[in-house]
Amino acid sequence: MRAIPWPFPPSSTIAPEPHRPPPLASFPPILAFLAATGCVLGTPDTGPDDTDGDADADTDSDTDTDDCDPLDPDPVPGPDCLAGSLECGSSITATTVGGSDILDEGLYEAAFCFIPSASYGGSERVYAFPLPPDTVATLVLDSPCADLDLVVVRWEDADRCPRSNSLVGACDADTSAGGGALEDLWGSSHAETRYLVVVDGKDDAEHNFTLSVHCTGR
Repeated sequence: MRAIPWPFPPSSTIAPEPHRPPPLASFPPILAFLAATGCVLGTPDTGPDDTDGDADADTDSDTDTDDCDPLDPDPVPGPDCLAGSLECGSSITATTVGGSDILDEGLYEAAFCFIPSASYGGSERVYAFPLPPDTVATLVLDSPCADLDLVVVRWEDADRCPRSNSLVGACDADTSAGGGALEDLWGSSHAETRYLVVVDGKDDAEHNFTLSVHCTGR
């Protein structure tokens, strides 16, 4: 600390008065008791983020387990494997637990969706997605709790879901870990195009997910 010159001759010396704590009698009874016994009411936060050296309040909040808490499974109303329907702008948070158990690696390989390297024998969620004409859609899957994959099958039959021996119009998939996205899903220029959007887990995984649909005109 830089010394501040006193307005006295150099030979003058002024001894500072020593600090004396106030007598215990001047404290309220409970504070006097705590001071006498050496109790400490709080521990100052003097970590690397503390810039003033005083006792800061602890504002930490632990919420990292909430996102993967199991969701209550919804029923599969059908027909067949269908858990519901999507439209442009939809966003669904659900779980594959309790879903249908019809689509598997046999269909994904036969329909040229992708070459499976694991079993897909667990439950899946399947949604009908009628894509309006002259529309381009992007599907986004977020599945941080388990390795779930996104599959889209072009399928016009509204009463029955495809099996491994079915002839499907087209199929695509994103098998990235933690989710994925399928972009540039095109509709017909003059009529609605019907797709099935599937969320299925490799190695029979089942867990929570969020599925959203974004559309633009073309």
